[in-house]
Amino acid sequence: MRSIGQIKAQISKINDKIGQCKGQRGDLDSEIKVLQNRRNELNKKITNDPKNKRQVSDHAVVRYMEHILGMNIEELEQQILVDHRAERVVKNGVVVTVKPKKEKRK
Repeated sequence: MRSIGQIKAQISKINDKIGQCKGQRGDLDSEIKVLQNRRNELNKKITNDPKNKRQVSDHAVVRYMEHILGMNIEELEQQILVDHRAERVVKNGVVVTVKPKKEKRK
């Protein structure tokens, strides 16, 4: 059987090892934060680069409405032609844009 002194010495060694591990963990945590910050900065560069800006065409919006949202585009076209709330801009016989009608002031 070990003496209390030997057991206390083992406990002390274990405590020292725990302290070393905590120190290493602290160093690793700091390094992880530095790396995460660097990664975030690089991601921002990608996101903010005009070459990576994605735009969506009007055609893609219409197809999304039709194919994904299940909207009936032909019905929508008919509504555009008859809706009394809409001011239509027509060029060469084609409605090119629609705006809300301005209310007439009395």
